[in-house]
Amino acid sequence: MVVLVMSWWDTDPNVEMNFTSGILRVRVRSSPRLLVLLVGAGVPIVILAIFLPYWHGFSLLVRGVIVLGLIGHFCTFIFKLFGTEVIEFSQGSIVVCKEISGWERRHEYPIAECHEMQWDEGEGTEGDPQGVKFKAGRKWARFGAEISEKQANDIFVALQNNCQRLLPWYFRTPKKKVPS
Repeated sequence: MVVLVMSWWDTDPNVEMNFTSGILRVRVRSSPRLLVLLVGAGVPIVILAIFLPYWHGFSLLVRGVIVLGLIGHFCTFIFKLFGTEVIEFSQGSIVVCKEISGWERRHEYPIAECHEMQWDEGEGTEGDPQGVKFKAGRKWARFGAEISEKQANDIFVALQNNCQRLLPWYFRTPKKKVPS
């Protein structure tokens, strides 16, 4: 029984990697389990059951916050079910693309600005999930939300095996400017 309960909680996404034409393409597909699906569907139902009888007594601001919270939860839940993240490492850039049924959000980061790629346990103050992060200029960019540390290490090994010339860019630390 313990194994069954643990498999309900095991939500490590599927990670596929291939290298073609000088581009390492990493595809991360979420793999929700039954318990995650039940909780994801149950949370809005419980919230609606609690607040619906008193709906007319709430101010417009409180109603808006509840509706926006439910919409945010619904969007996250849909990405958890159908979302795919594609990361492409090429000679000129890192492209992070999140797709949901043909809709995509794409961010491209030039290699010259990318550095300090590392595993992140996700214990930051922002509440970010675990995954891989790197600096793109001054800001941190993230990909592979909720992948395990082993899966992140597999990505790093694939980078080492397939993108030898780019490794100094990905894992370098920027030189600090010395005040004169």
